[in-house]
Amino acid sequence: MTGYGTLFGVDVEIGNQTFNLLFDTGSSDTWVVAPDYLCLNGWTEIPQERCNYGPAYRESPSFRAVDNETLAIGLGLGHMIGSLGYEDVTVGGVTVSGQKIGLVNMTSDIADGVRSGILGFGHPILTSAHPAGFDYTNRSLLEEKLPYNPWLQSAAEQGKLEPFFSVAIERSPLNDTDGPGGYLGLGAVVDVPTTSDFVTVPAEVNKAIPLELTNGEPTITLWTLTVQGTTTDGNTNATSFQAVPDTGNTFNVYPAALAAAINAAFDPPGTLVASDMDQYFLYAVECDAKPPAHSVVIGNASFPHEPADLIFRNGTEGGCVSSIAGWNAQGGPEAYFLGSAFFKNVVAVYDFGREEMRFASRTAETVDGDAASEGGRVRPGAVSVSMLISVVALLSLGGVF
Repeated sequence: MTGYGTLFGVDVEIGNQTFNLLFDTGSSDTWVVAPDYLCLNGWTEIPQERCNYGPAYRESPSFRAVDNETLAIGLGLGHMIGSLGYEDVTVGGVTVSGQKIGLVNMTSDIADGVRSGILGFGHPILTSAHPAGFDYTNRSLLEEKLPYNPWLQSAAEQGKLEPFFSVAIERSPLNDTDGPGGYLGLGAVVDVPTTSDFVTVPAEVNKAIPLELTNGEPTITLWTLTVQGTTTDGNTNATSFQAVPDTGNTFNVYPAALAAAINAAFDPPGTLVASDMDQYFLYAVECDAKPPAHSVVIGNASFPHEPADLIFRNGTEGGCVSSIAGWNAQGGPEAYFLGSAFFKNVVAVYDFGREEMRFASRTAETVDGDAASEGGRVRPGAVSVSMLISVVALLSLGGVF
């Protein structure tokens, strides 16, 4: 765990090397940085150490290059450019032979000194292969995509597991910078105590995704659901909105007015922080502030957030920020998310076979620090619905700041 409990990584074996990759339900590619990757500010090269990635991948004997394709990813405010290849990829003891992966040669994304890339558990349509020669500097990255199967779909096709996964994220004390992050179940539901039954909601067509990505047809892209409302200190707000439950996102990102109201309920209230984007609003809070009681309503069920999860420490600039951020669509895409604050309070199941998600509230416990010694190893005890395999990979925690 690095970065004060904000983002989460899993140890992944690629060829004959092991890397810590950001576990991301909001993207679909598995990629690692190449040894001589260029670190960019915009499109201007800056020292590689500024990008702060972990160890780089070096081609192993089992690697096979993919000809005539380019990797071009837009992620958050950054972009990653590179090549593609086939490689054996192992997660939690499950090996996919010949998985297509990306090797990033240029990136403007800033890492945390630990992770070497991303393990994407999204849908195939969001993979980021393009034809060789694709003009990524002047073209939309939604154009000329060549979708392929991400790791989980490949594992299912190879008969290694059923096409679903589950995740339970642990919380860590506010001032801790490393430690265990939680559990990832592959074709299995993680064996973590819950305080409610599972609630099932369908995966929805995300209205913010341009139809050009799906050839004009409404299609499941991002894992998306409807938040039917929220409650803050007993006050119900019936504002409903589509949201993406995204393990790769630090914040719960809500409509701007709703986020402002929730941050005003902190004691003392949160204060708006200047943002590089005029549509995106962050709030600074005192590290010892009293957060409000807060919950979201999904599938007619309420999912409370432990108050401690509404504050996290800003490791770069010092001080603390609220986990509730705002987005003002201004007539454009309504880009709302459920991030780490949400995931620390639920067991989440993502089912590609049924195109649905299932959530149960979980007990409010901080993980035992002894579990850190088990990082990256297979843990038994998940309930395997498929009866084919029961694997739980221990997550580590990685930060955005």
